[in-house]
Order: sequence, then structure tokens, then C-alpha cells
Amino acid sequence: MGRPRVKGQKLASPQAVVAHTAPRTRLTVAWDGGSTRDIEVVTGTGPWYRLGEDLGEVRWVHVHDGTETHRDEYFFPTEITLRPQHMVAYDPQRWAMETTFQECRDYLKLASTTGYCQATGLRLTPCLFGLYTAIVRLYLQLPQTLRTLKVVSWKGNTTVTFSDMVTGVRRALGEPWLFHTPDDRQAFSTLSRALQETILYALAPAA
Repeated sequence: MGRPRVKGQKLASPQAVVAHTAPRTRLTVAWDGGSTRDIEVVTGTGPWYRLGEDLGEVRWVHVHDGTETHRDEYFFPTEITLRPQHMVAYDPQRWAMETTFQECRDYLKLASTTGYCQATGLRLTPCLFGLYTAIVRLYLQLPQTLRTLKVVSWKGNTTVTFSDMVTGVRRALGEPWLFHTPDDRQAFSTLSRALQETILYALAPAA
């Protein structure tokens, strides 16, 4: 089934409209962390094709960041009645959700299930998201010495990442189990404290 023919003059592309629009509309929008950001927008509407359905309408919004710290972006919401500042403000609200999905895939193997039926997905996915929450709650209860472990540090990083939390929780849970027998504890205690810390630090991220 191909898309239906639409008669009429071809509309200019969003890029062409933006290039010939001056001045642009200036707005102040809500941003991540309760802050605000000054932006310039150009908006319009155009046709939207959906397989097997009649021709619909979609709004496009071109956003230019007034502080020059973010690249220009295009948004294509299907809810054409929303105002441009609301469309832009909704985008940062997705970041925490997207980060959670990414970290569940990277560290909790969200996409590694071998079950393909719906029932398996409905059982496994909530459990992994629950595990994400459990790790965060366990991390917040750790002693300060285990809450300062950093897996990867980079310039300007001042926050704790989820990989840091996983490492701290693995370290707290794994150390008693790795050396649970008297012989194991005695052999491990003969090592220097610096070497003990190195071994435990290396094992926690790889557990």
C-alpha cells in the first residue's frame, strides 16, 4: 500500500523557512533542574503521512539556543495545538527517563532477555526497573567510605553516576561473601591493606 497522492503546490521545507525567517520569535522556556533558557524559535505546520491512514498534520518547531551552548534542534510534535515553549519544555523532562532506560540496558541487561513472549516481558522488565530502584536505595544506606568510590572520573564530574552506585553496592555485598570462610579471611588478611583495597575495587565493577 503506497501513500496517497496529494494535489497542490509543494510546501517549503522547514530548513528553507528557517533560513528566510527574520527576526525569529524569542522565548524563555523552563529547563532541566528548575532553570530557564532563552531560545529563538521558528514554527510551522505541514502534512504527515501515516501508513493506511488519511493525510494528517504535524507541527514543526526549530529551536536555536540563545546561549550558544546547545545545537539547533527540530521538534515534530503531532499535537499541533501545543505552544512552542511547551513543546521545548517537555523535552528535558524526558532526560531522566531516557537515562534510566540506558542505564538499565548497560548495567542491568534490560535488552538481554532470551524470552520473546509478552508474559516474559511483563515479568522481567518491571523486576529490572525495580532492581534499579533497589540499588539506588541500598547505595544511599552505605557508609560514606563506600559512597565515594568512582568507577570513571572525568573533569567537571561532580555527581554520582549509576555505575558508581552499582560498584559501591557490589563492594558492600560482595566482600563478606568473597571471604566467607576462615581460611579465606586469614589468607586475605595477610595482604597489605592497599592491595586488599585494589583487589576489592577491581572486583566490584566486574562482578
